[in-house]
Amino acid sequence: MNGIYQKLFSGKKNAGFTLIELLVVVLIVGILSAVALPQYQAAVEKARVARMLPLFKNIQLAREAYKLANGMNTADLDLLDIEVNYKSKTETASSIEYTVDGGNFSLWVNSSPIVFNAGRGYTIDYYGPLSNPSGLCYPHKSGGVAERVCQSMGKKRDALSSGNTNVYVFYY
Repeated sequence: MNGIYQKLFSGKKNAGFTLIELLVVVLIVGILSAVALPQYQAAVEKARVARMLPLFKNIQLAREAYKLANGMNTADLDLLDIEVNYKSKTETASSIEYTVDGGNFSLWVNSSPIVFNAGRGYTIDYYGPLSNPSGLCYPHKSGGVAERVCQSMGKKRDALSSGNTNVYVFYY
């Protein structure tokens, strides 16, 4: 058996990787993961937004139908002709905030946008499919995952009166 081992490894009995070779491999894997992780996080956030936008579109259409039928707006999803599976509902005098799997969104009683805050560094104001534009995306900080999500949704716009310089307009 010892003769077979020697033939396979050409005379070396302790063939293996050196410490330097292992460190180089670990370094390469670390660099690749450092580059890939932000891209992965941005892709996850884009998927979360992509899942929420059809819901917002349907809510806004149901709100328009309710307004046409009743002559006034509502922020209560239970009054609309749409089924939304929300986890919790918090009411104030002017809005109702709903919690769903993708994050939190607020419906205002007397205004049209749905304000979506996933708690991940950006806010989306969705005005609806009948508006031009459909919505605005505000990253809370420049750079990072939140700004890449907003960039993927639309074009950068000049600063609004709110003073936020990073505003992205999108159409959906």
